[in-house]
Amino acid sequence: MKKLALSCSILGTMFAVSLGSAQAQATRTWVSGVGDDVNPCSRTAPCKTFAGAISKTAAKGEINCLDPGGFGSLTVTKSLTIDCEDTQGSILASSVTGVNINITTTAAADPVGTVRLRGLSINGAGSCGVGCGTATGIRGVSVSNANTRAVKLFIDEVFIQNFTAEGIFFNGPGGNLSVRNTSIVNTGFSGGQAAGIRVISTSAALIRAVLDNVNVTLNNDGARFEANTNAVIKNSTFAQNNNGIIVFPASLGPANVNIMDTIADNNASSGVFAQGTGQSGTARIFNVTAINNGGNQLSVNANGSILSNGKNHIGTPSSAPGSFPDQ
Repeated sequence: MKKLALSCSILGTMFAVSLGSAQAQATRTWVSGVGDDVNPCSRTAPCKTFAGAISKTAAKGEINCLDPGGFGSLTVTKSLTIDCEDTQGSILASSVTGVNINITTTAAADPVGTVRLRGLSINGAGSCGVGCGTATGIRGVSVSNANTRAVKLFIDEVFIQNFTAEGIFFNGPGGNLSVRNTSIVNTGFSGGQAAGIRVISTSAALIRAVLDNVNVTLNNDGARFEANTNAVIKNSTFAQNNNGIIVFPASLGPANVNIMDTIADNNASSGVFAQGTGQSGTARIFNVTAINNGGNQLSVNANGSILSNGKNHIGTPSSAPGSFPDQ
């Protein structure tokens, strides 16, 4: 009896260890067009979708693509990197948001609060049938206002298109946004304040944003910066939108945007627009080209200002800028 009990105890321990290992989350997981979400998401047994892989990826871990494929929309609840640069992972988001970021981990368990997206195509076009190809996706990438902590979001080499609202919407309680080598096309059909990129803080904490080598074309508005935002835009193009770049805080705190080596051209209304409702909206321009916009090249309304160092290429008409000296 003692031998039997000992054998059962050993078997039970081995089973528990095996079960624990099976449920352990990996720091790196993989997806493939021929994968299966029942797999452990290893390189030799990849998952089918990002949503399947994220449940098996540890906080601060990374999901990679083994081959080109459509890997589905997902909600990110912890620090995570999705890197498909060499294989071009795709998300087809019909009637949903492509990547929704709502970090629910605690700062103690997940101190970095960081999401990185690289080498993705995110498309909001609906499925075929009636209205085949009609844009039904909501947003390409969204930092949800349900976040209770500041998020750092890095977007690199991503193509976003065909969404009814924003291509990128950062709407958290402060945080950091970096968008680099990225194109955002054909978003904002719902009108209103929708834009290719929209940034607005939900708290007194600042959102700090950097846009570098970003192409924002054929959207409702190109980029829109609202409450408690400080942003830098460089080496970028905003064309064929309604407005190119808008600085327009209406609550909580001011918005300040420095724009350099950038084109705001062929937009239906203004190239750069600054206004504020109870808050100041300020744009500073350095080596900016604003020509061939349908309204003012530069537009200023109440509580707004556009300041220039006098080294820009501005067409007419223009209701701005003020000036500031180079030092």
